[in-house]
Amino acid sequence: MDKEDKVVMKMKKLLTISLAASIVAGSAQVPGLTMQVQAAQVQTQESAGSATATYNGKTFNRASAAYQDGDVSYEGMPLYNGNTEDLDDYVNLIMDEIGVDGWISILAGKSPVGTYADENGESKTYNVPITVNRAADVGLDGETQWPNQLAQAQTWNTDLLKQAGSVYGDEMRSKYATSSIGTTAVGAHAAQIDARMNPLSGRYDEGYGEDAFMIGEMADAWAGGMVGDKSDVYMKSIPQTKHWTTYNSEFFRLQGGNNVSTRTFYEYYGKAAEKPFSDGTITGYMSSYGNMNRVPTTSTFIHDFAQKISKDGVTTGCDFMAEYGYIDEQYRLNASGFSNGYDKLYSSSLLDRTASMILAGHIQGGTTGIADADIAQTIKTAVENHVEGLTEDDVYKVARPTIVTMARSGALDERDENGQPRYYPYTDIKTDHSSKTSQETELQMAEESVVLLKNENHTLPLSSDSKAGVYGVMAETMQYGQYSSELDVNDEKYNTYVQGAGDNILEAVQSQIGSDNVSYSTGNRVVAYKTAGGYVTATADENGAQLTVSNPEEGTQAADQSKYLFEYADWGQDAFSLLSLANQKWINAGVKNNSLPGNTMGLYDAAVSNNGSYSMKASAGMATAVSNMPTFLSKRAADEDGNYYLKMGDKYNDTDFSTTWALSDKLGWYLQTTEDGKIKLNGDAQPIQGPNLPFLLGGNLATGIAAFESAEDKTPYTFKEETIKEAGADSEELAADTDYAIVVVGQPYNGISGEGIDRKYLSLSEDQMDMVSTVAANYAKEGKKTIVIINTEYPVEAEALQNDENVSAIVFNAFGGQYDATALVNVLYGEAAPTGRLVSTWYKSKDALPAIDKYALPENAMANIGPDLVEGLTLDDIDDNVTVDMTETDMEQTHLTYMYADDEDVTYPFGYGLSYSEFTYSGMNAKADKDGNIDVSVTVKNTGNVDTSDVVEIYASNPDSSYGDTVPQKKLVGFEKVALKAGESANVDIHVEASALEVWDVNAGEYVVEDGTYQLYAAHSSDLKGENVLSKKVKVSGSTLSNADTAEKLNVWSSSFTASDVKYVEYSKGNTAEAAAADSDEIFAVMAKKAGAYTALLNVDLDQVKQAVLNVASTEAQNGIELRLDAPDGKLIGSVNYGATEAVTSARTSENGVDAGTYTELGYTTASTDLSGASGVHNVYLVFKNANARVEGIQFVTSGVTIPDGLANEADENGNWNYYIDGKVATDATGLAPNAYGWWYVKNGKVDFTYTGLAQNEYGWWYVRNGKIDFSYTGLAQNEYGWWRIVNGMVDFGCNSVENSEYGWWKIANGKVDFDYTGIAQNPYGWWRIVNGAVDFGCNSVESNEYGWFYLKDGKVDFSYNGLASNQNGEWMIENGAVTFNYTGAYMDAEGKGHVVENSKVNNGLVADIDYLNAKQNTAQYFDYSEKIAEQMKAYPVNPEAAKIDIAAEDANGASGVVLTASRKSQGDYCLNALVAGHKINLNATGDNKVATAVSSNADSDIKVTDGNVSFTPAAINADDPSDEVITVTMTDGTEYRVHTVNELLPGMDITNNGVKASDAGVYTFALDHFFLRVNTEGELVYYRYIPQYEVKVDDRDELGVKAENMAENFAAQDAIDGSRYYTAFIELEPTYRNAMGGFSSGYYLVMDENYTDIDEATLAANDDEKHYHGQGYLDQHEFVVLGKDHYINLSYTPVLADNLPETVKGLDGGNTAYVWVGIIQEVKDGKVIKEINTGDYPLLYDSAVESINYSESTLDGAPTSIGQQTVQKNFAAGVKDYVHVNSVDYTLDANGNTDKILVSMRDQSAVYQFDFNTGAIDWILGGKASTLKGYEGYTSTRTDDNGVAFQALTFGQHFARYTNKDENGMITGNTQISVFDNHTGIGPFLTSPTYPGAPATLTRTLQVSINEKKGTAKVYLSLIHI
Repeated sequence: MDKEDKVVMKMKKLLTISLAASIVAGSAQVPGLTMQVQAAQVQTQESAGSATATYNGKTFNRASAAYQDGDVSYEGMPLYNGNTEDLDDYVNLIMDEIGVDGWISILAGKSPVGTYADENGESKTYNVPITVNRAADVGLDGETQWPNQLAQAQTWNTDLLKQAGSVYGDEMRSKYATSSIGTTAVGAHAAQIDARMNPLSGRYDEGYGEDAFMIGEMADAWAGGMVGDKSDVYMKSIPQTKHWTTYNSEFFRLQGGNNVSTRTFYEYYGKAAEKPFSDGTITGYMSSYGNMNRVPTTSTFIHDFAQKISKDGVTTGCDFMAEYGYIDEQYRLNASGFSNGYDKLYSSSLLDRTASMILAGHIQGGTTGIADADIAQTIKTAVENHVEGLTEDDVYKVARPTIVTMARSGALDERDENGQPRYYPYTDIKTDHSSKTSQETELQMAEESVVLLKNENHTLPLSSDSKAGVYGVMAETMQYGQYSSELDVNDEKYNTYVQGAGDNILEAVQSQIGSDNVSYSTGNRVVAYKTAGGYVTATADENGAQLTVSNPEEGTQAADQSKYLFEYADWGQDAFSLLSLANQKWINAGVKNNSLPGNTMGLYDAAVSNNGSYSMKASAGMATAVSNMPTFLSKRAADEDGNYYLKMGDKYNDTDFSTTWALSDKLGWYLQTTEDGKIKLNGDAQPIQGPNLPFLLGGNLATGIAAFESAEDKTPYTFKEETIKEAGADSEELAADTDYAIVVVGQPYNGISGEGIDRKYLSLSEDQMDMVSTVAANYAKEGKKTIVIINTEYPVEAEALQNDENVSAIVFNAFGGQYDATALVNVLYGEAAPTGRLVSTWYKSKDALPAIDKYALPENAMANIGPDLVEGLTLDDIDDNVTVDMTETDMEQTHLTYMYADDEDVTYPFGYGLSYSEFTYSGMNAKADKDGNIDVSVTVKNTGNVDTSDVVEIYASNPDSSYGDTVPQKKLVGFEKVALKAGESANVDIHVEASALEVWDVNAGEYVVEDGTYQLYAAHSSDLKGENVLSKKVKVSGSTLSNADTAEKLNVWSSSFTASDVKYVEYSKGNTAEAAAADSDEIFAVMAKKAGAYTALLNVDLDQVKQAVLNVASTEAQNGIELRLDAPDGKLIGSVNYGATEAVTSARTSENGVDAGTYTELGYTTASTDLSGASGVHNVYLVFKNANARVEGIQFVTSGVTIPDGLANEADENGNWNYYIDGKVATDATGLAPNAYGWWYVKNGKVDFTYTGLAQNEYGWWYVRNGKIDFSYTGLAQNEYGWWRIVNGMVDFGCNSVENSEYGWWKIANGKVDFDYTGIAQNPYGWWRIVNGAVDFGCNSVESNEYGWFYLKDGKVDFSYNGLASNQNGEWMIENGAVTFNYTGAYMDAEGKGHVVENSKVNNGLVADIDYLNAKQNTAQYFDYSEKIAEQMKAYPVNPEAAKIDIAAEDANGASGVVLTASRKSQGDYCLNALVAGHKINLNATGDNKVATAVSSNADSDIKVTDGNVSFTPAAINADDPSDEVITVTMTDGTEYRVHTVNELLPGMDITNNGVKASDAGVYTFALDHFFLRVNTEGELVYYRYIPQYEVKVDDRDELGVKAENMAENFAAQDAIDGSRYYTAFIELEPTYRNAMGGFSSGYYLVMDENYTDIDEATLAANDDEKHYHGQGYLDQHEFVVLGKDHYINLSYTPVLADNLPETVKGLDGGNTAYVWVGIIQEVKDGKVIKEINTGDYPLLYDSAVESINYSESTLDGAPTSIGQQTVQKNFAAGVKDYVHVNSVDYTLDANGNTDKILVSMRDQSAVYQFDFNTGAIDWILGGKASTLKGYEGYTSTRTDDNGVAFQALTFGQHFARYTNKDENGMITGNTQISVFDNHTGIGPFLTSPTYPGAPATLTRTLQVSINEKKGTAKVYLSLIHI
């Protein structure tokens, strides 16, 4: 690198980054954001001080003295005004006022101080808060216990993840009050973007799987939910992620790292983060542990890359352990030394460490544990002395996002009078894990995560009416994620809406089918251990005791005595636990593995005892990821005769957290027998303190190892393992008594894998596999099936299970959160269908994974062995069973992930998952746009019998790629989850973003979409050779990969596109710092791991290249590198040979003599070679002749031959016509250029003969065909800006017409097809109908343009037409082809039919009745008549508005208004209820009808009547006497109103508008003569309906006490099951004999659409069996439900002869009742009754009646003999008894959309019933005397029926029972939830109402009840008392 290059690299760019601040894991101090410990309430009485600050023309208020938290004052701080467009100026203002010292403070984790001059010119200062409160560590650690990220991704449901993220964000926000400045900002690490390419990764479950596209989609969805969508600037909670990036494994994670190629980083790790970063949903991150290519991740270019791809920039943080190893050797005990083979530490000074991190764009970090280090001063020193070139600008760009975060979190807002941020929209969120949304969302996510792997002969789903055998200790082991929130199952909040939180699989199965129907066996082997002195012996004491050695008494065997027997729980990964059968306690030695209880982890006692009281299930109470697991042991074979050495205390005890797991077979405490016959751990097994670390390390391993290794006699350590009972042996007996087997296998999370611990094996444990085989074989003998549940949090080896013919089904269940097992069992038993799909490749064995070699170990690998730090570990020191290289990330070379995996190595491919149904794909289409985006559509059909969902997965491959076979074989580019009913089809559209097709152009250093023909696949998984896979080829216009810039030195790492058997290493520490300053990624070199290794450069133009100079190094004496063309064994064109290079020591750069430290590293030299036989563009392979040879850069040297600038007149050797500048192909040249043969389209330096389209030069836009301008073409052509009119090859921008082309006729405006135009346009042939720019020749309608409305025929205006024509707005009268809009009157059409025309529009609402109107008066008279009707309607006082009374509220306390409703307190008594207690009310009489008097029932109320108006202030309701205050208002005309004040108004009580939607407010329904009318308050007729068959008289009982007869009720809006909206009305007749009877319906209904257009009319059909009197009079309707067109549910009741009812009913009332009211619920479709419930068929209903009303014959006197056209039967000689009185109905739908259950309220039963609408069976009864449900006893009161018999009443005389948890398909999953309005007063003679629990007096209430039908329980979870 020459001097000029170095100057360029040191240039600084001032980056303005608008992003959130860093939040790191755990409780460590957060750099840049101090942790909130305790914050006081904001003390403020005003929004801001009087002072202001102005920046860039924007003015901001400064904080007043009231802005403070405790002793911290923010007075004078500028306050954010909430305007998105002002955010940058506001942040710039703060940054300017805090200055460089403030920026440094932010980086040091201290609150910055701002300075400004006040109005007097005096200098003032203020503090700026930078606290972000950690509501949770990661996305699982919240209130709700969510599924782990692997399970979340397996849902393939981004909408669901966003919903869950929103709930999570609400819970985070709820934890901290926004009224305190210090607690306003809240955030969490969530949506981890770790890419998991290796299935053995210990933290596999913390990521969204192995695919970058999937990771980005899922992370973006979850984080997007956290941020919220109420604002473009504010965040509900602050999402950050970890770990960025290249965190592939736990292998020596704190000192090691991953081997990452250029393309792996950019195309894999970078792509995983691109969407959430670019969308701005993830705002910052914790950087990953260890290093990337031997450079600490905190000092690499990855942070600059993150800033570039982010929407507004991101902030950074690092784990405290990762940074300590930079600067202090003591911290290498737990952290990384980052040795390069020369320096043990990466940095040798705090100055160096500080500068390197900040230069890289990474916040510096805190100083916990580093003594005497003032980090702020260190940063200041580094900046002032330009250590490594550090400047103030570098500090600024890292610090600025902290201020942005605080503004976006609302912390810097102006505050309102309550101390709340004035503009922040998330101040009122209060929720926790008891919310319905959180529980139902969690359950849905858990259910959708379950993946069905095998299902032979439809084994699943299982029947709940069955007996199950459950096997495997994993069935009673509750799995948790690494960062799962703790779950206390004793907290009933978890089970408010969904039952089963914390259940394990065994418990969930028992809940599903009953405990008596479940037989359980752990399936474990039973073993005994024999030593030289006898058998290991356990005590039977329940408290356990130290194990001893003894022998069975003579004549007995160890196998028959429990004290010698242990269950062997084989977890896998060489770990097992032993359960003593003597006392059912686990074996341990004081070890509580893998936890830090009170910071006292480790071994406390060397005695090995059977006292381990571990419960592996959450039902024991509070449980976390691992604290509920027993102690793990491991064993080493002592010989081949079954003798073992048993161990505790290696990796399973977290002795070194991240390194010694890999050494586990070399480490550990060994069990031994002592001379006195006891079992203990050898050595000095005691805990030790790690030096200067914030937690304790494990116990002293060294002494245990030494004692074992030094023992010449290993007899005390030798244990012979005897198997007494084989794994799964219990199944031989249980198979006969159970119907099927459920075998649960897997591995417990953490301890044997997890944070710090990778897995060694892909396989399950040997015992578990034996158990499956044995159980499945025994059940097969009985002809029964076995289902295997794989209960793990990562992929496992499942090939043997898949191929076992005795295993009928396999299900994969990753951790599903709090309802994990419940969701799984719901799937097993068909209550939910499996829709999960794998997001991982399941390999057949770990042989498919890359093999470990010595290069996988870090330089100077270290481990803690007891108190000693052991350095220089080699591969020989590693566990012999650790055989996989966990650090290698080159997917192409290692065949990792589905993109490169060999099919023969895979059991289950990525994306795989079976269903309970079958789906077929057809009709695939794919089309690319000019930008490379592709729209894919495919028709999906559910051909099975189950309503469920499918995931359509779209994969892409590019066989034309310049990268050849090094690009992925296939790549996921889109997916969509679609729900389909059985037999249903849907067209699924998936938009594939061009970014999903991108590759990294190693020469251009940017993402590009390559030009070519791509293959798109629609498939069920990544197995594109499987069944039902569709494919489509799509031509994508993109770019050609660039040629290498041979004029510049190339960094080999960043320029390589493929490599094999290489290790990437840091080139030079000094270069790394310079590259960081220049935002460059050129910091690595390439080192060979063996001879034949290679790396390859892309597209090197070797024309004129004569020589290559390589920058090389090596520790070997002889080294060589060959240059070959196009392949590792291609043509040799040159080679270099060189010897070993020496180490060099350099000083860190600084100024002013400041010592920033030194570094030593391997030096480099140059080696050159002449190139021979090379020309043209080739891929150049650098092939290493030996291991450890390194190459950093290559410089190609060219000759002096001159080529003229411009387009060549001949092709080169590859057939390309090149465009040259300065003698080289100008790969950046794209446009039009001439040569001797014409004008050509040049792309990336060469003629693109494939291009057809438009191109521009200085002369205009031109049409190019096959790369050449076609001057003969006239027509249309497309470019990225649209379609254009071409004339003689050139765009005609002057064209404004309708023109023809090969694509049709189009509207042209200024030369461009106007696709936005819809209207009528002219050309020389006439005027034409244009739709979206195209002539619509099919148009036969009335359409408009700017000149008017015209009649069109076949798309053309027909100026000769006169007559009627229609369009979407109605029917019109046409004159000479146009609508004139000036004709009103009668019109006779060509068929002689009359029409009413108003302003040229036909009133079709009157057409059907025009003959009737003409018979009574002429058309003109009709309009006079309608006006009279309207005027007459004004006279009827239907409500306060129509009565000319205005009611309004004046509220000094800020109330927004008064809510009025009509409510019937009891028969004959009407009132107004108003939400007005304690508020002033005005009733202003604006018409002639004035207020005469106003009297209150409460003498304390202030009432005044002035000038005919009244005002009053009701007294506040006294809690001891909460009865309504009644104000009686009398008008001058005698009309009387009563206003009641209440404290609150509950749902179901507002009946003023009868459910009409808000836009209908103020529109009222009337009946007059034969007319049914809708009239607004202005008297305008808005709806008309003539009803000739009825003289309409309607009931007025639910209006406002008005006595007029001419009104209609029950006009309601309803949403049908197909989503349509209807308005319905039924006519109730108002007989003069009414008395207490109420109105009776005519049985006639109206159904209208949203525009009140008649859709249907329905008259209930007569029935002759005398059980049904529908249509025959005395019918009383209560509800009429529209299900769809001609499809209804009707609820009514009618008198029936008692003789026609069951005997028990006839005998009621001593046999004196001749008629009985029966309730009838009918479903009517297309005029036919298809379902019916008749209460007369249920004697139970009459036996359980609590009250009855007798309607005597005298009550019916005066009844008419006919109503309309229907005869009335009036022979109720002895009266009619009402025992049931049905008054409401609701329904659910089944999976096919048919009605399923109905919910019926029966007033006289004081009970709610659920019926099966298909069978008529009563499912359950809630309340009353016959209730079948229990569990609500605390909400009842003692009542008596009309016979004086007492019973416990939940409700009394209730109404309006409704289902409240139906989903969008009308179905209910889980518990049934209902609401019901409890009148709690009787009807008729039973008007008394005793007090019920929770009420201060006799009042009504609303109840919400959750019903568990399986358990027969009803839980009242909400009781709202109406006071």
